[in-house]
Amino acid sequence: MNVFISWSGAKSREVAETLRQWLPGLVPGSEPWMDSDLPAGSDWTHEITNRLQRARAGIICLTDENKNSPWLLFEAGALTRSAQLYLYLIDLETKDLAGPLSHFAATTADRNGSWRLVAALNNAAEQPVPENVLRDQFDDHWPDLEVALAAVRAPRVETVSIVFADVVGSTRLYATSGDLAVGKGLQEFFARATELLRVNKGRALKFIGDAFIGTFPTTNDAFVFASELQRSLSERPILIGEIPLTVGIGLHCGEVQLVPTSYGEDNILGSTINLAARITSMARPGEILFSGDAYAQIRKGLKPLVSPVEQVKLKGIANSVELFRYLPTGAQ
Repeated sequence: MNVFISWSGAKSREVAETLRQWLPGLVPGSEPWMDSDLPAGSDWTHEITNRLQRARAGIICLTDENKNSPWLLFEAGALTRSAQLYLYLIDLETKDLAGPLSHFAATTADRNGSWRLVAALNNAAEQPVPENVLRDQFDDHWPDLEVALAAVRAPRVETVSIVFADVVGSTRLYATSGDLAVGKGLQEFFARATELLRVNKGRALKFIGDAFIGTFPTTNDAFVFASELQRSLSERPILIGEIPLTVGIGLHCGEVQLVPTSYGEDNILGSTINLAARITSMARPGEILFSGDAYAQIRKGLKPLVSPVEQVKLKGIANSVELFRYLPTGAQ
């Protein structure tokens, strides 16, 4: 029995790949397939269409982030022409479904829901296994799927270097220049920052109002990015009215939690990002403030450029924090 497994997004793909390996040991004659099985150079469109037409069962690995994916909706519609369709809800409940998907059979990706999915596929097989035998096989195989499901639901923990950049005096800019002028200036600033992030191995995690958060694999990468951004704003000012846009930058490193969101990006959480935000609030225009942890990670050749600041008490932080200052443009 051909089983077409549909996915979209990293979480959905991980579960789909586990199901592809897991199901043949349970459902007799099942041949799960997903598009990552396509060999390089194959006719992608023709093969997908062929597999959709041949499928006798379809599993949509559904998450909160892909529930409105046009591609999943297309594959779901195509599968209903020849196959029995099952929605496998990874981080959703049935009540969360809306639109066309709300009309299909759905099971949650837990032990009971996975059993119902396996039982339904077994009933559709040409030679189904007796239920008592299937139950024993399911109990033996369930831990493998359980581990995979737990892994995709858990927040990822990474050690990163964080650059938090905040436009200085944005309230005054809005008052003097108006929303349209400030919006245009911020758009230019974010575009410039995004390009510098790209060339310095950074990743933009959030653009919030007049600030953004970027993460980097090393503190040296973060330092170079922050320095280039400040120099860029000094050498090629972004004028809002007649006022140049300036930013203060905080730099810190440590562990963060990356949690998937419904819009397909990661949310960043943890005390590391909170401290980075507090450090940034102390930064003056054109300045980069380092935590002691970040200072310890930069190359020896860069350290003479950085000036120590006295221990500082930051709002919401229990202990005093050692800070270091760098002015890329030599401003005082």
